[in-house]
Amino acid sequence: MQKGFNQAQSAKKQNIANRFNLAQAESGIASILPQLQRADVSQLGTLGALNQAQAQANLDASRDAAIQAAFLPAQELDRYAAQVTGLMGGYPGTTQQTITPNPTPLQTALGVGTTLAGIYGAITNPGKLSLSLPGFTK
Repeated sequence: MQKGFNQAQSAKKQNIANRFNLAQAESGIASILPQLQRADVSQLGTLGALNQAQAQANLDASRDAAIQAAFLPAQELDRYAAQVTGLMGGYPGTTQQTITPNPTPLQTALGVGTTLAGIYGAITNPGKLSLSLPGFTK
């Protein structure tokens, strides 16, 4: 009976030690769990960024394809015109556009002021108005 008692006591001590080790392991897991969850969230954020980059790349490719499809006829016409121009021997194949900007408010005001001053001078001194036209003399 003593031998059985000692074995039971030893098994009870081992059971307590096992439970204590299990409790320590659970507390260790509990302290690591938030870190693991943060790592999961971080990995999900990285995955989301990759998905967004992929979607943006698809949209960019679609936009580029639409632009290319829209301007393809004009590009083909330009290429054809360049080849025909080379055959015609120097015929100008390009057009030039000159854009004249609108006058600024200061330029407009100076122009109006100069015109009004000329009219006022012609009204106040009518004899001093001289016109010089090419081919005509007084």
